[in-house]
Amino acid sequence: MLACGATVSACALVACNIVAPVFMIVHGPQKNQAAHKLERDRPTVILVDDIGTRLPRTDLRLAIATQAEQTLVDKDVVRNLRDARAAITASRQSKTGQLVPVTEVGKTVNAEVVIYAAVEEFTLSPDGQSYLPTARLRLKVIDVPTETRIWPEEDEGYELVVTAPQRQGTAPNETARIREAQDQFAKLVGTRLAQTFFAHEKTSVSDERIAR
Repeated sequence: MLACGATVSACALVACNIVAPVFMIVHGPQKNQAAHKLERDRPTVILVDDIGTRLPRTDLRLAIATQAEQTLVDKDVVRNLRDARAAITASRQSKTGQLVPVTEVGKTVNAEVVIYAAVEEFTLSPDGQSYLPTARLRLKVIDVPTETRIWPEEDEGYELVVTAPQRQGTAPNETARIREAQDQFAKLVGTRLAQTFFAHEKTSVSDERIAR
């Protein structure tokens, strides 16, 4: 009787081990769903802003934006993207010294939709010692013709938090290595920014840290 019970238990265990892979085959890997779906054919531009001067280098605005552009194009999320570099340039061209409205930037580059990303945090180390790159952005999607916010409903925007896997050792302290690390992390931030707008596989811990 005991042998029979053991056999049944063993069979049940084997069955469980078989079902899990089959489930993965049928349903596929787990995915993060799009927080918002963009209109594929509307002329769209990505504007990465750094009002609080959170980025250590000004050229990282473009690094984030161009990576986001490339990801959206590669995934066929948006087919009509305007130049992010032109949008950044337009955002700096206020004759009165005041901030240029986002909708004006959109009009300057002939975009109907602006994906606006305000950088609130960008650091390679939270404490100056450990190496744990972290960024926080506030995202909004703006309709240029009507000068209204398409998404999200909250006035403060959608919070996007991106972290890279923590590495052993301390943060880089040589200029060349710091720049290299910043460039690499900016590309990750740009990818995560784009992924906000399409379903994608959960491939790492940092995927789980994309905020609601």
